[in-house]
Amino acid sequence: MPPLDVERQTYWRSLSDLAETEEFRQFVENEFPSRAEELVDPLSRRRFLKVMGASLALAGLTGCDDIYPGFRWPKEKILPFTARPEGRHPGTAVYYATSYEEAGVAQGVLAKSMDGRPVKIEGNGVHPGSYGAATAQAQASVLSLYDPDRSKGPAQLVDGQLQDKTWEDFLADERLKALGEGEGLYVLSATTSSRVLQHVRETRLGKYFPKSTWLDFDPLTRDEEHNGVRAAFGRPLRPQYHLDRARVVVCLGDDPLHDHPNALAHARGFSDARRALGSSHEQRMNRLYVAEGELSLAGTQADHRLAVAGSQLPRLGLELAKRLGAGEGGVELPAGLAAKLEGVTLSENPWLDAVAADLRENLGDSLITVGPRQPAALHTLVHTLNLALGNVGGSVTYTPAPSATTSQEGINALATALKGNKVKALLILGGNPAATAREYGLDLGAATSAGAFTVHLSTMRNETSRACAWHLPMAHYLESWDAVESWSGALSLTQPLIQPLFGGRTQAEFLALLSAQKQIAKGTSPKLAKTAKGYELTREALKIGGDSEEAWRRALHDGVWQLGATGAEPVEVALQGSAFTQPLDDLVSRAKAAAPSKDALEVSLVPCSKLRDGRHRNLGWLQELPEPLTKLTWDNALLLSPKTAEALGIDDAKANLVKLTAGEKSLEVAVMVLPGLPEFCGVLSLGYPGQDAKEEEVGVVAVGTGFDATALRTPASPWSLTGVTLSLTGRNYALATTQDHHAIATQIGRGETERRVSGLYAGTLASEEAHEASHEEKDNLIPGGPWLFRETNLSDYQQNPDFAAKFIGPSPAVTQLWESPVDYADPMKYRWALSIDLNACTGCGACVVACQAENNIPVVGKSEVARGREMHWLRIDRYFRGDPRQALNKGVDPSDLRVVHQPVPCMQCENAPCESVCPVAATVHSQEGLNDMVYNRCIGTRYCSNNCPYKVRRFNYFYNHYGPFHPRSKPLEGLPTFPKPPELTPQLGELERMVMNPDVTVRTRGVMEKCSYCVQRIKEKSIPAKNKMVQAELEEEAAAKRENRPVDLVPLIRVRDGEIQTACQQTCPTQAFAFGDLNDPESEVSRRHAHPRTYEMLKELNARPRTRYMAKLRNPREEA
Repeated sequence: MPPLDVERQTYWRSLSDLAETEEFRQFVENEFPSRAEELVDPLSRRRFLKVMGASLALAGLTGCDDIYPGFRWPKEKILPFTARPEGRHPGTAVYYATSYEEAGVAQGVLAKSMDGRPVKIEGNGVHPGSYGAATAQAQASVLSLYDPDRSKGPAQLVDGQLQDKTWEDFLADERLKALGEGEGLYVLSATTSSRVLQHVRETRLGKYFPKSTWLDFDPLTRDEEHNGVRAAFGRPLRPQYHLDRARVVVCLGDDPLHDHPNALAHARGFSDARRALGSSHEQRMNRLYVAEGELSLAGTQADHRLAVAGSQLPRLGLELAKRLGAGEGGVELPAGLAAKLEGVTLSENPWLDAVAADLRENLGDSLITVGPRQPAALHTLVHTLNLALGNVGGSVTYTPAPSATTSQEGINALATALKGNKVKALLILGGNPAATAREYGLDLGAATSAGAFTVHLSTMRNETSRACAWHLPMAHYLESWDAVESWSGALSLTQPLIQPLFGGRTQAEFLALLSAQKQIAKGTSPKLAKTAKGYELTREALKIGGDSEEAWRRALHDGVWQLGATGAEPVEVALQGSAFTQPLDDLVSRAKAAAPSKDALEVSLVPCSKLRDGRHRNLGWLQELPEPLTKLTWDNALLLSPKTAEALGIDDAKANLVKLTAGEKSLEVAVMVLPGLPEFCGVLSLGYPGQDAKEEEVGVVAVGTGFDATALRTPASPWSLTGVTLSLTGRNYALATTQDHHAIATQIGRGETERRVSGLYAGTLASEEAHEASHEEKDNLIPGGPWLFRETNLSDYQQNPDFAAKFIGPSPAVTQLWESPVDYADPMKYRWALSIDLNACTGCGACVVACQAENNIPVVGKSEVARGREMHWLRIDRYFRGDPRQALNKGVDPSDLRVVHQPVPCMQCENAPCESVCPVAATVHSQEGLNDMVYNRCIGTRYCSNNCPYKVRRFNYFYNHYGPFHPRSKPLEGLPTFPKPPELTPQLGELERMVMNPDVTVRTRGVMEKCSYCVQRIKEKSIPAKNKMVQAELEEEAAAKRENRPVDLVPLIRVRDGEIQTACQQTCPTQAFAFGDLNDPESEVSRRHAHPRTYEMLKELNARPRTRYMAKLRNPREEA
């Protein structure tokens, strides 16, 4: 690689950016991120313009052609109501409170319905588990409702193929009648907190099939946490973390901000403790320590991070415990624990010294957490330490666990029963164990062939469905009634917004149906039994009636069952003596594990941050969402540090395809180099079906994506593999990553910006003295200071609160070529603006998916992403910070490497560079200062994109909204080829169209688009406010005329602060976004813009952006 500019490169996007490789320079210097061929044939742009005249002459003829239409407008059918339903206003959004459940934990959400169809998911502000926020998975769940690959009905396995059947056919199966009392009947349920399913299980399944066996399983298991708590306190409990109450937080292999069922609440509590919105000298922030073998989002927020192999964390925990109890002023540890620690030798570790000192100084105001993939013994130790530190009852409480068994116990029991031929019938309710539990040897196909009555209830016909005798469609949660619990135990309702599109049933309805069949006399025709539906089952489970009817109606409105809204009550805990025997003996044994080496790598298998265990693999929104740290789309990869890659002979500039071997299992996978990982440690995400997956099993979106990491898992080591060997295959793999797309924070970008700024100075400064003064100010900038991202330490901020402004280069004189015809400061007008607090943003990506769902942003596919043509209006730039030699791990510990996240939407510049270059005025300024796009005027020159210094504009090279010719499924190499020219009308199916937001225009090919500040939401609130104002004025004029008096001024009616929320703002769990009116001095955005931490990105260009940032603060321990 070329020599590094150590002095200037303090922030960088990637190793290519850091090293200024020739490929990276060419990518950034191009006018557009990819070649500009809009058409799919070899025609160049110049050739296209030459033949355009002849094409227009023949337009009338081609317009009559049914095969190659000469116009763009899609055919539409209008089906009006003959009589409008009472109270219905077409085009008006209606919100319903419901619940989204994943891995047995519910999030409270609000589902937006337009004309009877759900189109958007928001967080429920009154739910204690979401606080008005929603995860990226919850945002994308509406897409799964309209997935064309959804199961359309029951199907039976005949000669190895699923054949469409009906529910009546299923009920007529003789094997169903032979279930008897349930002897040999096993029910494997995806883990759920459903009160309704529990009620049906107790009152129906237990009554009619008393000898059946019930098992729970979820691949995203937290079994180690469950077992660790049970070992410590003698009963199954759930730890409830309250990060807002902790001054010091220590995470051992844990990411409570993202990789936790209660992540939304954790992120809100953590950000509340770091808000830093008051005066600088009054600021108090928590301090976060993270030790991990991965690079997590919590790790990017850490004030002190230690990169350490996951297998070494048990020793780290023991050393921490011994440091806490050692010396004068040590923490009083239980005698059993202190005895076990006597044989632990302390190593030299400044990170542990700092952690121990901080914990001892903040007794009762600290918190230690441990990750779900760490051994149970480490969990037992951490619960013991929290109790000794006085944290229990404050930063951590405990509530009863909903289940006394674990997922591993359930799946092991089923595997044993299958091998022993004890399974006569198997009902699988949700999930996909054939794909996600392969390591347990579940041979469902063999059981089905042997005559077992196997049934799979699921929303898709996946791998499990094709191994079972019957597949039955399961209802989507937006089609269902239910009552589910959050992590804290808060009970919330699930209510349907739409009838089941394909006749699906919930798990509870399915079991109720089977139970009702027992009441049908033999010989009766197999008609659907009259059974309770979801609504009746839910009311029955909650015992609705009499005095509780009012609570029921209130719960339907709020989404939270008020009788349990705050969750389960915390319980008193006490250590049991056995906590210091077997668990700690196991921990001491694990602490002796050898460190990974070149010939014995350690590979962590982790749930994908987007697709989780693969349950979301067929959702294009999540597939194309850049992974927060690698910025990968459509694939996973084995992540290795630069030093490890170098030692193994891997080219960090290419995605080498390597073979991993762990025991008897092996997998070919692509490698991606990521700074900040421990030496000889790799990370591989689960959730991808792999290159050999079949479309009929995984769906058209998921087929051919990523590498199936479950092939390496074993029951004994489902999360961590040691002794792994790696060999090169000599082949490469094409990865589509956005980490270098739209790059402006580069040496190239700096040079171009400085050139432009110099030109501005030359043209606007009035005197030579001013010119020299400005350059003197420029020379006084902090060397190597951040160019786009600003951060400092809390102590430095308290002494220098206006540090963010000092990082900004000299601004040219505010001289304009013309005066603006609009006075934006007019208090009668709105002046919309956005503030983004970098101190709160964790980079989770929920805002990106929320923006996509709200604004009908298309999925373009892997090949188009690789060309730099992704369409996201909001991107999150990820930067590394530190000594470049440290980032490359050239013999330097990677623990001090910092990672930061910066959301970048349209800046809505008042002096917008894009507007001045558009030849047709397709991008113009509104009266309220918004930089609007007029799609109907745009002719696709892309001059605006070229002139935008923030690189936030997106161009539609195709009709991107799906269709048979969509390039998303085409090979990465070269342009796709078609047997005939593609249709010029959009190819969106009827089902897929239902997810579109009717308030936002669906853009066509050749049109530029960008963030609009969710202008449709602005108009939804501002127009009624304006109408009320006009009505009040008319009423005042009429009253004055009747009373023969002068007309009085009517009080101004305006939109209240917080009444309008952009999609990104509404879903953000940390409240990093604030949107509002700058003409309201009391608005949140006005207060933020006036805060000393606020700065303008690229202020030196005098674009005057309305979107501004608040600099990031960290709170390191001074002597650490």
